[in-house]
Amino acid sequence: MNHTPKLSTFRVVILIFFTALLGSCGKSGGNLNLNNSDSSGSSDKFLKSLGFEAPYSSVGNAATPVLKVEVPNKLGILQLFSDSSCSNSNVVGYKYVDGIDDSVSVRLGNLPEGSISIYAKFTDKDLNESSCKKVQEYDLSNKSYQIQNIVATSGAFAAIRSDGSVVTWGNTSGGGDSNSVSSELDGTTAVTSIYSNNSAFAAIRTDGSVVTWGSSSYGSDSSSVSSDLNGTIDVVNIVATDRAFAATRSDGSVVTWGHSSYGGDSASVSSDLNGTSDVVDIATTRRAFAAIRSDGSVITWGDSSYGGNSSTVSSDLNGAVDVTSIGSTARAFAAIRSDGSVVTWGDSNYGGNSTSVSSELNGTTEVTDIVATDRAFAAIRSDGSVVTWGDSSYGGNSTSVSTELNGTTEVTNIVATFSAFAAIRSDGSVVTWGDASHGGDSSGESSELNGTIGVTSISAISSFLGSSFAAIRSDGSVVTWGSSSSGGDSSSVSAELNGTVAVTDIVATNGAFAAIRSDGSVVTWGDSNYGGDSNSVSSDLDGSVAVTSIAATKGAYAAVRSDGTVVTWGHAIYGGDIGKYKAYSEGSFIHAGESNFCSKDFLGRLFCWGDPTLSFDPQIVGRQF
Repeated sequence: MNHTPKLSTFRVVILIFFTALLGSCGKSGGNLNLNNSDSSGSSDKFLKSLGFEAPYSSVGNAATPVLKVEVPNKLGILQLFSDSSCSNSNVVGYKYVDGIDDSVSVRLGNLPEGSISIYAKFTDKDLNESSCKKVQEYDLSNKSYQIQNIVATSGAFAAIRSDGSVVTWGNTSGGGDSNSVSSELDGTTAVTSIYSNNSAFAAIRTDGSVVTWGSSSYGSDSSSVSSDLNGTIDVVNIVATDRAFAATRSDGSVVTWGHSSYGGDSASVSSDLNGTSDVVDIATTRRAFAAIRSDGSVITWGDSSYGGNSSTVSSDLNGAVDVTSIGSTARAFAAIRSDGSVVTWGDSNYGGNSTSVSSELNGTTEVTDIVATDRAFAAIRSDGSVVTWGDSSYGGNSTSVSTELNGTTEVTNIVATFSAFAAIRSDGSVVTWGDASHGGDSSGESSELNGTIGVTSISAISSFLGSSFAAIRSDGSVVTWGSSSSGGDSSSVSAELNGTVAVTDIVATNGAFAAIRSDGSVVTWGDSNYGGDSNSVSSDLDGSVAVTSIAATKGAYAAVRSDGTVVTWGHAIYGGDIGKYKAYSEGSFIHAGESNFCSKDFLGRLFCWGDPTLSFDPQIVGRQF
């Protein structure tokens, strides 16, 4: 149905139903195995089961099958129970009925273990209740469908569950609302990986097909290339600019979609991307793509001022000397070739012109890796020395630390913020340069970064508003520096980062850090608007249930725990206000108005909040369950 009737007369009554009729308890189970349905001999269509709809999926350790039930053409609420008396304490699912559709699909939760019968009751808008009627049987065994991976746009999350289904939440316009493709993300054809740009997602499924959602101006609409993404030729990888996607297929061809000014239109190089010479890797700037082909040549497209036009260096990218990898700033590319030399193109102010260091990039001493800030490059060479170029205020000038980067003590790794670099050397010491306010000056922490206790890894907050670094040392302690308001100052949690309980990983938003410790607990610091304050969920992050991984948007975190539950915190607009999420629905946020939201909790109950003076139609919400 493409229309919904207005319910102004009954709106208040229906909302009261949602709060008054629901409540449940019981054990959680796992995978569902269907037995023959039982309609208690009834031949009428009222509350008749139409069977379970696959797949059965959930967050956490409880299976959530979907039962389809025929209903009367009346406004009201269908409730499903696990007991023959249809008591409110044993509700396992419910659905608002719009009075138009002949059937509804109800996702079940709070299911006890074992072979159980399901009973139904319907209450119409006039408070008339049907009798409690048996409609189905099920057998629940103990299997789990835990979250396996989480991917983020700038303001939304998408989580892959172990049954191949996907749950999304956060900013609805940025990919948090996947209702338009829910049937493609329900696990019937499992999703194996998800990719994102600023406001859209693209998921690869087991059959090689691709599903997209989010903001249409960012590449959520792939209808123009749907025949190329349907799995006839498997898609094996996807990369993205700010507003476009490029998918590599199993035959070496490339399919693009999204904003044409951001590389979504590759028609000008279509003959170079058709798989005649396989594309093996693709790099991106903010608005352009650069594809490495199996013959070592490079093909570029997108905004020419962002590196989409490489005609000035075409003779260096034609494969005569193979290109093996490509790095990028916001608007320029740097390609490492098989002889250790480097070729650059794009905006000269962003590192696209490397003539000032050409003698150091000609391969005499081979370049092995390239790292970039927003406007500068840093190349590690085979002798452990470092060469830099690009905007000097963004780390393109490293003369102040040239003796530390000359290879006497080899540099093994480099991490970058928006405008500064931090290099880890073979003795565990750290050297920094670039914009001091973005982490380029670590003199205040020099005694902690001198290698006495070696630094093993560095995480970075990279934002034009303020950047900082957080270094994990070999004893599990953490050292921070950079913008104090964006995670560079961790003094408030110093006792938790001193290594007594070792930190094993650190994840950053645009203004805060979150550290996972060896006991499964999490420590946060930085801007509270970006997830630096996790006090509201502290009991969920204390390690009593271990956190195993954390994903981040620009301003919020989502932590996966060992029991499959997800805990979120940070700015609401970025997906941080779900709290502890163990929902039995496809997603936590099911409807967003201008100033109000509706969400299901882990028992399947509906909660709405926000400005009550603005329009809210429960019928719209009901259709999304």
